[in-house]
Amino acid sequence: MSKAKKIIEMLEKQINNFSDFVQVEMRTEFEIMELDEDKQSYLIKEKTDDGWCQLVSDEEIEVVYNEDKIFKVSNSNGFNFIPIDGDNGLMTIIETIGKKLSRCDCVFFDEQIFCFLEFKFNVKIDAKPRAIKKNPRDAIGQLEATIDKFDELLEKEYQDLNLEAYVCLPPVYPKNNAHWRGLVRKFDDKYQYRIKLLRTNEKICQ
Repeated sequence: MSKAKKIIEMLEKQINNFSDFVQVEMRTEFEIMELDEDKQSYLIKEKTDDGWCQLVSDEEIEVVYNEDKIFKVSNSNGFNFIPIDGDNGLMTIIETIGKKLSRCDCVFFDEQIFCFLEFKFNVKIDAKPRAIKKNPRDAIGQLEATIDKFDELLEKEYQDLNLEAYVCLPPVYPKNNAHWRGLVRKFDDKYQYRIKLLRTNEKICQ
């Protein structure tokens, strides 16, 4: 049995109807976006010539495509994608984490890596420095809440997959300032360097 299937099997034992939330993505390149209306993350099915894109959903959803608000995956050999937060995300059927902490947007995993992903794109260009610091900090809090829950469900047994956590921010944010480095140090200390924290909107698979 593959590593990914073992993880799915473990989660199926813990969560009712878990398989209903798992989407298999076999394209070598694909994109993920969050829909503002329901705070749900979706795979982008296809882009149209007039600047729109269609989302992978039971309903036909078409929205404006914005390359500054998506997460790109390239060189993929196939991923299992699970929306976590939002109206129809996995966490709607899992017990509340702690004191109703927010969760990250989605996870995706293959035979090598298990990724946690949080979008924080909604920020004004003229945002105050305090707001610019708050979004990355909140994003990491949402990632940690989800990581802690998956650690509990899987008993930290991720089948030796590499663990990565992604914070997705708009270009207006400074990429590697002192504040961000401090957040990374705290995250590394908490998880003892078991999970790599990244601030990027792209995953290039090896």
